Parts: sequence; structure tokens; C-alpha cells
Amino acid sequence: MAFPSDWEDQSEGDTTYFESPDGTKGFYLALWYMGEEESRSPAQLVDVFLATELDGLLGGSDERELLRRHIEPAGDSVVCTWDTLARPNAYRVAGKIHARGNYVLRATFHDYDCEDYDASLEYFEPIIASLALVEA
Repeated sequence: MAFPSDWEDQSEGDTTYFESPDGTKGFYLALWYMGEEESRSPAQLVDVFLATELDGLLGGSDERELLRRHIEPAGDSVVCTWDTLARPNAYRVAGKIHARGNYVLRATFHDYDCEDYDASLEYFEPIIASLALVEA
């Protein structure tokens, strides 16, 4: 994953979080190992994680709307991207979920001051595109 080098690590405990120096942008990152007994396919895992994510975001009171959602098989993986915006308070949250085998990688990208959606999209798109679940 490639992101600006001046972003600060604000992680605490099990929560991995990086934030821009001015505090207007940030992202959370999490990796789950689902266990050897996991029987769901990567597509099923993406569906479960996406439903949970969107329920939490769209079920709130900030008039958030789902702008786009895209799910795509990629070899033995499934990759999902999604984008939401709460226009009244200019708060954008976009995300990416990548499932392969028994692993699920999820990242959410936050623009806390999204007055210009197109500029936010342009800023985050290369960061989101660079996120991938790879074998070490």
C-alpha cells in the first residue's frame, strides 16, 4: 500500500490508523485470518464484511448515501470497493475489502472535510488502488 510519507501513525492497541498532518484525512486498516475451518468462499466473505460495513455507515443519522459499490473477482480473490458521502457534514468514507482464501483485508479511507468530492476522489484513488492482499 502506498500513501503519503508525512501521514502519522495514530494506531492504538489493535487499531491501525494513519492520519494526514492536518487531520482532515485518515485511514483504518485491518487484516483477519478466518481460520482453517472457514468454509465460506472469498465472495461470501466479501458479502458479509460489506454488509456489516455499509449497515454501520448507512444506518447512522448523518444522511450518508452510498455513491458506488463494485465487487470483482480477481483470480483466487474477490475485491470490493465502495464509497459513501454524508453531504450535510462533508464527510466521505470509502473502502476496500480484499478476500483470498481464509484472509480478509479491509481498509476504510476517511475524508473528514470533503467539500470537493472530485478532489477527494482524485486524492484517495491511487492510495485505494495500491492496497492489495499479497502473499509474503
